[in-house]
Amino acid sequence: MSLLACLGWAAEGVISTFGMDMVDPDIAIGIREAASCVVYLVAVLPFVGGLVIFGDAFGAPQALMYLIIAAFSGALSYLAWYRALNMAGVGRGMALNITYCLWAIVFGWLITKTPVTLPLAIGACLIFIGTLVSVTNVKELLDLRKVS
Repeated sequence: MSLLACLGWAAEGVISTFGMDMVDPDIAIGIREAASCVVYLVAVLPFVGGLVIFGDAFGAPQALMYLIIAAFSGALSYLAWYRALNMAGVGRGMALNITYCLWAIVFGWLITKTPVTLPLAIGACLIFIGTLVSVTNVKELLDLRKVS
């Protein structure tokens, strides 16, 4: 299953970037989000009993507020990701997108006071190093000065 998710995520990046060569990134994200909404409402939520929960969210003001905040945050995140894909290319855009793991640690510590443990810090460092290796030419990064 995880392999299928990775392939789907990679395919989305490649197909979206190709599509943004023809249309504006804002239009591309609009098409993507509309298609995603239809698929979730028609093909996913009915099979997992999610339509009842989704409907209940509209009846509870506090739940609706959280739903609106989550929707706005998600839309902003996807808009930034699609812009990064369009501006930097698929490889760099995907590598930068994975830094959400780092941001989760930072915001978890700032907002919910989640302690930063040694395994968490090591994992964060590995993610950062992996991202750096993915978006840069390591040889140029290590070549600090050119001596003739």
